[in-house]
Amino acid sequence: MKTFVLVMALVSFGAGCEASAPSMRLESATAVEGGNVTATFEPAVQGRSAEQFWLQLAPAEAPDSLKEGRRYVDRGTKSLTLHADTPGPFEVRLHGAFPGQTEKILARYPVTVFPASHPLASAEHPALPAGRETHATVATD
Repeated sequence: MKTFVLVMALVSFGAGCEASAPSMRLESATAVEGGNVTATFEPAVQGRSAEQFWLQLAPAEAPDSLKEGRRYVDRGTKSLTLHADTPGPFEVRLHGAFPGQTEKILARYPVTVFPASHPLASAEHPALPAGRETHATVATD
């Protein structure tokens, strides 16, 4: 009887200790092909060892079950950078409850990745890599 009560108390305690999802924001909703997308967590990611989080830059039309491009988010992480290799519409997806639920998306944010040849890729813009120059031709009468 005493063993049963102890086990029930531990099960009840464990059920109430579920980690809350970290708050995530992106530094920018745009990037340039070959650039980076950075997600920031506030407060830093926490959680139990039985619940892991992972981050992914996935094509917007990709199913939630897509496994390519996962980056595990270690406890204590305040930001994580993902590399944008291909232009197009994407989503930054924060997955939680891993490994128990591989498709549990806690947050998703749209990101547009512009081709390196796009006119914005050479403009001064906060979402673009530093050091880019702006070139313009001005016609006069």
